[in-house]
Amino acid sequence: MRNPELWEPTNVVLGTDGWEPNKEYIAPWSHHVTSLECPAYVECLEEYVHGDLLDVGAGTMPYYGIYRPLVNSTIGIDWHKSPHDVSHTDVLADANYGLPFSDKSFDTVLIADVLEHIFDPRQLIADAARVLRNNGTLIVFVPFMYGLHEAPHDYHRYTEHELRYLYQSNGIEIKQLQPFGGGPDVVIDLIEKMIHESAIFKKLVQVALPSIVGTKAFKAARAKHEVRFPIGYTLAGIKTD
Repeated sequence: MRNPELWEPTNVVLGTDGWEPNKEYIAPWSHHVTSLECPAYVECLEEYVHGDLLDVGAGTMPYYGIYRPLVNSTIGIDWHKSPHDVSHTDVLADANYGLPFSDKSFDTVLIADVLEHIFDPRQLIADAARVLRNNGTLIVFVPFMYGLHEAPHDYHRYTEHELRYLYQSNGIEIKQLQPFGGGPDVVIDLIEKMIHESAIFKKLVQVALPSIVGTKAFKAARAKHEVRFPIGYTLAGIKTD
């Protein structure tokens, strides 16, 4: 990681009860979805990262604070057209055209909220498997029921079946494939994003939303619809050959 002494948290910050979404950095209309992403991402990272880590599409390296004490070294790669600050990124290269590293260079490869922006995901997953050492870990975070973003470079949404295929066809044994968010969360996220410029938005976020999402009925509806209508997935697997 370049300039580690200047790194500051972006998407997530360390609060009194652990890592939490950074509401001062994240747009208000994304607060609900990040409240679901954050614990899912943190749990996966803390369980599976190790050794020498490659962060693909790293941008601001938002999860550096989480994985830093768990790994030996970190390298971030992103492309020169990234909409994010890349001052901490070690390598500027377009992951659409391969990862410029030798075979078996890393123990962990992290592809967080990036795979939907890759026009040939099968090539990238194959290349991630190539640069992984035996028993190395490939971690992927992707959206599913989520709106278009960072256009025009937004190409895919992945079902759990496609994710299984991508891993298994490249010798990656799946250890975790976990959906997060359910149908009601998708509805809230869509509403927030569609009305964020209206006067109703502030009242919805500050008053109505907290009283809704904490109810037993809402949690039950989320659990019922999590498999068919997840907001996204966390995925981790081990290279077996």
